[in-house]
Amino acid sequence: MTRCRRGLLWGLALAGFLGLLLALAHTAPAPHEGTPPRGPAHSARTLAASSPTTVEQPAVSPGTVLAAGLAVGYKGAPDLDPHSIDYGPRGELSSHQWHLEGEWQVNEEAVTALSEGATLRYRFDGRTMAVVLDAPSEARVRVRVDGRIGHPGADVVDGVVTIDSGRAYEVVRLPQSARGTLVELSLDQRVVARAVAFDS
Repeated sequence: MTRCRRGLLWGLALAGFLGLLLALAHTAPAPHEGTPPRGPAHSARTLAASSPTTVEQPAVSPGTVLAAGLAVGYKGAPDLDPHSIDYGPRGELSSHQWHLEGEWQVNEEAVTALSEGATLRYRFDGRTMAVVLDAPSEARVRVRVDGRIGHPGADVVDGVVTIDSGRAYEVVRLPQSARGTLVELSLDQRVVARAVAFDS
């Protein structure tokens, strides 16, 4: 099996895992009698649309694998490429878009910070943001939401996530769903970022 195909299969499996993770983190309303069971991918947005008396929820940004050939919404320079190291922005970010800044190693499975403070910025719609992170030893990721410390996710203490194992870390939890929230993640050297996911 080629490396590219292994990366694609890994990415699809991770996307399914993130969907299940976010579904389990939130208790969905019980289905009405006579309706078929709802799968993990059934979102609050779909539930809101089924009820004429429910206020429509803002759209939720799609999750993405952070990898060459698999990433969705990337808006940086240069394109994600295993042969490039120095990355930067390419214009202002709109909702569902992201870029890298600093020195990064990119492959078909993840992006790895090569320089201290290498930054990932993502502008998302929704309420929560989770990132799959890993590191060869304990490391930190500093989180800023719209330029300041605030709205911490379950894994954030004083604006910092401590990476102790390879798993999904909730980095942002807003009081309610919102559009265009800008999140800045500054990673210690050698921290690996594999995917992001969002929920309302």
